[in-house]
Amino acid sequence: MKTKTRTKVTNYVTQAVLRADESYRSPMASKPQQTPEVSFVIPAMNEEDSLQELTSKIADHVGTKNFEIILIDDGSADDTWAVIQALADLNPRH
Repeated sequence: MKTKTRTKVTNYVTQAVLRADESYRSPMASKPQQTPEVSFVIPAMNEEDSLQELTSKIADHVGTKNFEIILIDDGSADDTWAVIQALADLNPRH
């Protein structure tokens, strides 16, 4: 893997982890967040067209409302990261 690509992927993963961590520790949250019962960690490469459907199906079938979906952009050449950010904005956890 090229150094530039490796750095890009590392930055995406770091951003996703930090964002997830902040949502559970946010001082702005009115009440403490509950630890999820189930976590789905999904690497995605060039999946901009399928992420909305995937996350909707997981939410419809998971069997609990206390879950999280962690999407990781694995060096996509399309707009996968923009879709991940849009999905995160639509589904805030705080």
